[in-house]
Amino acid sequence: MIRSRTALLIAAAGLAGCADSAPKAATASASDSLGLADNILFLRPEQQVPRYRHMDQASPVRVVAPAGVDSFMVRNHVAGLLILKDGKILEERYRLGNDESTKWISFSVGKSFVSTLVGAAVQDGSIASIEDPLTKYLPALKGSAYEGVSIRQAMQMASGVKYNEDYRDRGADIAKITHCLNDRVPGCILDVMKALPIAGRAGTLYNYNTGETHLVGLAVQAATGKIWKPFGMESDGSWLLESDGGQEFGGGSINATLRDYGRFGQFILGGGNAAGQPVLPAGWIAEASHPRDDSPANGYGKLYPDYPLGYGYFWWSYPKGPAALPNHDGAFEGEGIFGQILYLNPAERVVVVIWSAWPEPDVGPRWAEYRAFLGGVVGAAHGVTP
Repeated sequence: MIRSRTALLIAAAGLAGCADSAPKAATASASDSLGLADNILFLRPEQQVPRYRHMDQASPVRVVAPAGVDSFMVRNHVAGLLILKDGKILEERYRLGNDESTKWISFSVGKSFVSTLVGAAVQDGSIASIEDPLTKYLPALKGSAYEGVSIRQAMQMASGVKYNEDYRDRGADIAKITHCLNDRVPGCILDVMKALPIAGRAGTLYNYNTGETHLVGLAVQAATGKIWKPFGMESDGSWLLESDGGQEFGGGSINATLRDYGRFGQFILGGGNAAGQPVLPAGWIAEASHPRDDSPANGYGKLYPDYPLGYGYFWWSYPKGPAALPNHDGAFEGEGIFGQILYLNPAERVVVVIWSAWPEPDVGPRWAEYRAFLGGVVGAAHGVTP
């Protein structure tokens, strides 16, 4: 770990707070090994190394803590932070009682795992094409609003099905899904999704839909587990089930250690190879991580008109080229409510994992601060050799 280097880099990037305003009193050493009485320009060779190492004992100092990271973590209820560059740990921190063995829920970061499982299923032939209709793999959807919706359209959140993801609305469809999970009723989520009405033609309207990810997860359930062990995860993970002994909830309920989320990020950053073998089709990551030109008509898969990120296949996408945000050109990430992030920056070979426990599920200003923080991290890590 290179904690001190990263803290200084982040401070240099403008993310650290102001220095402690109270000067720290110098404490004199009983020994002359520090050369306390001598001018620093004229120290004897045997005095230089200890003096340079213990300047806080030789002279008055003002403590400059890595306050930017600390205050960011406290203010945003961050429970874990991992920063990787070229696969090496630059920073790893835990709060709120967590440690290296803790497994933390992904929420919708898990959607990006499901996207990757689709790619793995295409690679091994379990799914012939993402242009296939969902009903080819889920016949139970025949006769519902999802009949005729392709796997690709579902991954783009562009099914054309009317659905409410408002986390504050106790009558929303997402609340019905969480009730299914709480009540542990087999097939309950599928029943909720089958009952939804049509809102528009598939492929023309973006509408964020956690239940849709569950449907895609059902379609590729044979592919689950194909990444975890081959990529050499450090610990067992777990996947929340809909019911006792039932189906994995594809909407985003993977639980894993901080480092294993980082390993998954490195797997994606490294092109989708595990144990020397390609797990994903050629070009899959580029296609999945950013919207296609034919993405839904409301543009780039945006949550709302001025939202800066778009949507690929269950990945949130930073703009590229002239529209790029500072230090985020071509980056993409998995996001989960209550402040979970798996951030990947291919150009800078940086992966960042953030666990949080926000008091609110989804808050625009907090996401904006996270984007600024991530941009600062990337800028600070630029040129760093781990």
